[in-house]
Amino acid sequence: EFRRVLFRSLASQYNYFPLNTFPSIMDIQYIPATVASVPEIVACGGRAFENDALEHAIFPDRSEAMLGSKEMLEYRMDRIRKRLQSPNWHYVLATIDSAEAPAKIVGFAGWMAPPPQENITEQKQVESAVESPIAIQEENTPKGMDMVAFKHASEVIVKAKKDILGKEEDKVWCKF
Repeated sequence: EFRRVLFRSLASQYNYFPLNTFPSIMDIQYIPATVASVPEIVACGGRAFENDALEHAIFPDRSEAMLGSKEMLEYRMDRIRKRLQSPNWHYVLATIDSAEAPAKIVGFAGWMAPPPQENITEQKQVESAVESPIAIQEENTPKGMDMVAFKHASEVIVKAKKDILGKEEDKVWCKF
């Protein structure tokens, strides 16, 4: 999953690199994300998924103004920021460095760690109240977001996780 996100992000940024300077996999550094990196993470995700079918389904009335609006950016940054502040979420950034510019985020991935088994009930409460995509309240979402499509996609993801992992779902790192 991380490689897919990373390479989609790189591909979407291809025009930032002249052909002879396109970064090789060896040029990429992996570092932990911090709250300070939230704006760059959101910008990278926007570039990586701007033509994604699910993104189009959830935001059917897309426009540059809507996607770049302060409301949309704040919504996305708030979601990532909350995850980064949670001890259960872990984000890794793929960055490239050059002599001409500071490190640039070209990909990222976030995983939710399995809870310690003694805290499993407490963890499930946290997931359903804060971390779960389904828990997002409509009043906290940007205008133009199709909540029916979002909830359906979230339910499909949760069901697939249960179908694939079964009873072990609480013992596996999950990518959302």
